[in-house]
Amino acid sequence: MRFGPGLLAVVLSACGFRVEIGTVDADTVQPDRPDSLDPDAAPDADVTVDAARPRFCEPIAPLQLCFSFDQDPLPGTLANEGSVAVDATLRNITRVTSAQGGAAQFETDSAIIVPDTDVEGIVSLETWFRIDTLPASDGARQGILDSNTNPNISLFVYRQSSSYALRCGLGAGLVTFSTSALTAGTWHYVACSCDGVNLAVYLDGVSIGSLAAACTGGGSIVGDAFTIGSDNRADPQNIGERIEGAIDGVRLWSTPLSATQVCQRAGRTGC
Repeated sequence: MRFGPGLLAVVLSACGFRVEIGTVDADTVQPDRPDSLDPDAAPDADVTVDAARPRFCEPIAPLQLCFSFDQDPLPGTLANEGSVAVDATLRNITRVTSAQGGAAQFETDSAIIVPDTDVEGIVSLETWFRIDTLPASDGARQGILDSNTNPNISLFVYRQSSSYALRCGLGAGLVTFSTSALTAGTWHYVACSCDGVNLAVYLDGVSIGSLAAACTGGGSIVGDAFTIGSDNRADPQNIGERIEGAIDGVRLWSTPLSATQVCQRAGRTGC
């Protein structure tokens, strides 16, 4: 939720909310990211909304891993902005400007690696990405997120015959859905969510499919670490199938996302 100049903060608590009136310099108020968190993201947490910045990440328990890539410049070691204390290593990553803020631009030898850590029970994920050159040959793919383990956390873009598909994995569940909406050079918002029975995949706020999947219990980052922007081959020196483009924000949740939440975060109207 975002407020204009003159409204400083909203403080949420289990017993209600209060609005604190103050003054905010209009020049310091950044425009909303459509995927900024709203107060409903953490109904049991006390969260203060700072009107001077959009909230893409908050250190609240359900949001275990979160990277905004808004830092300028991007450091070689980037602290997780979610609830788990862990750092990601950035290798040959350039910060570029996106409509949402900052983004991580990938080159042919780029890598973002999160080491083995206490991240588990992931039942939903969100990310913005831009693929500049979509996979050209049948079966080719580009990695967006990958834990390379079971229970897995993964998201890939595939070329299937003359079309493209998104493959998402959470826990032991793995689903693939074809889509004609992926466009080279365009920013897309993707979310995957497991409600304990079905694993649903959304593109730009719209469901492209949902299937029964063994996603109960969620995915974790154990054994082989976690890569952003590539396939994870259990060896930081042997990363492949990188995204040919950029990634603007990653969130891993231990709570499912509703279709309404996904729609709103994609910036759609009429959710």
